[in-house]
Parts: sequence; C-alpha cells; structure tokens
Amino acid sequence: MTKKCKSEKLKYALNMDFFSRYPALFLFISLGNLHNKNSGYPIGGSLPFARLLEKKYLGLEGRIRYKSKVTKINTKNNQVIGITLENGEIHNDADIVISAADGYYTIFKMLEEKYMDNKIKKLYDEHPRWPSMVLVSLGISRTFKNEPTSIELHLDKELTIDKKSKLNSIPITIYNFDPTLAPEGKTCMRVMLKTDNYQYWDSLRKSNIEGYNQEKDRLTQEIIKILDKRFGNIVNNIEVINVATPATFHRHTNNWMGSTQGWNWLPSLIPESIKKELPGLKNFYLIGQWTTPGGGVSTAFLSGRDIYPNYL
Repeated sequence: MTKKCKSEKLKYALNMDFFSRYPALFLFISLGNLHNKNSGYPIGGSLPFARLLEKKYLGLEGRIRYKSKVTKINTKNNQVIGITLENGEIHNDADIVISAADGYYTIFKMLEEKYMDNKIKKLYDEHPRWPSMVLVSLGISRTFKNEPTSIELHLDKELTIDKKSKLNSIPITIYNFDPTLAPEGKTCMRVMLKTDNYQYWDSLRKSNIEGYNQEKDRLTQEIIKILDKRFGNIVNNIEVINVATPATFHRHTNNWMGSTQGWNWLPSLIPESIKKELPGLKNFYLIGQWTTPGGGVSTAFLSGRDIYPNYL
C-alpha cells in the first residue's frame, strides 16, 4: 500500500496500528463509513451505549443478573442444560446457552476442553493475540480547543513500558469532542501504551503489589512529563489520574492475557473465524470478539446478531 508514497510522514501514517495489516481497501471503507455517518464514537462512551441495549432487552421482558459470574457450563449427553455460578448456584433449565464471555475461558475452563477440534486448539496454541496495554487516563482542569482529537507523538527517547515493551511514539486521545466526560473548562486525556507482556504485570500485581503500584506511578509520571513538554500547563492542572494495566484488563473483563481485541491480524496471516457452534455440543453458541477476527465492540455485537435467525 505504501511502497510508492514519496512522503515519509504519509507512509508512516498509513502504516500506523492495524492499517499495516489490512488491505488498502480497508482504509477507504473506514473513511467512507465515517463520511456516511455509518460509524463513529458514541457520546458518553460505551456505558450509555450499553444502557440502551439493556433498556431494550428489559423492555422485551428479559432479565439480567449482574455480579453473577459463571464458572461452569453444565452438559448432559453432549447437550448444554445450564450453568453453575461462582456462588454455587446451579441453573439447569436452559433451552440454549450463549456465551459472550472470553473465548479461552469458555472453551478451556467452563467447558473443560471437552468440545474443540484441531482448528480451535491450533488457533489458541499458535495464533498471536492483539496486545494488551497500560492505559493512562488523566482529568485535566484546562481545555485543548486548538489541538486535534488524536495525536501520534514521537518521543525524544525510547519509553520503557516493561522489559519486553518499548515505544518510540505514543498515541494520545484528547476528548475535547465529548462534553459528558469532564465538566466545562476541563478535559479527559488518554494515552495507550501497548505491551505483549501480560505475564509480567499479572505476576507483579500478585507477588509484589507495592512494586506494581510503583511501576504504574513511574509510567504515569513519565507520561505527564512528556505531555507537559508537548502541550504545556499540564503538571499543575491534573485533577484525576487512573492507570489500568494488562492485569487490570484481565481482572475486569476476564479477557485472555488481557488482550484488548481478540485475534491479531498480521500481514499474510489472517485468523479464520470460529464457528458459533462447538464440535459435538448441542444447544450452545459462542459469540464475541474471539469468534470473529477484527475484534472490538462492533464486531462482538455483529457476532451476536448473526445468531438469529441463522442458528436459532
């Protein structure tokens, strides 16, 4: 896609993030969807968006049980009959069970590796996952009206995230377009620091919480210095700091290795979709970002919608 680009900056931009993995057509599809207002950012973020779905489901007389983690999917004669919750409750009156949970946890834990074929095993054994990240979010008591929403900031020196992860540039998002995230005159800013070293962060949190917090603080202070140099008037205007690590993503979402978007797409290596029905198992459907390459919220929604009427 970029071999004939004469501008090095344009070449760099066109190879940022997932654009280096996809055919060139994907870029134009994305821009077209944005132009036609067929895709974009939901004001307020993901929570209000999820609440709309919740409202619709409850309006159809559906029931939702929050804080009810499932630890096992119960089967009889290779047919799903219900679920067991973490608190010991057993519900074996299900007509069907649909798992939108993490793919690894569903197949290898809740179903105890009993229902998979060589294709699924190879995918989980060998295919690369989308990386996790350290996410530094700041609430700042000033605005950035003359700054763009997204900035890829090249660094004067390499930033060490952990022993396996170092960055020469960082992506910055300035939420000056969403007034619901901060009071008037203030702004939320986010910096994503990608890392493939989930094991390090998870182990450090479990074995040395003090050291874990120190590493979070180290990265936060380095990011603040970088932002202060780029924008000015940052250090003395920070009101809120929140730092999430790969261990945080795993604890809150149970996503395998803290991955943020499921399977990774690499040049000449595109993962195949996993069928929504697992081999040898009846009355069960698997949906979510681990079934459909591409990941993200919209892909997960699409995989769920496609259950009906093709499968049910």
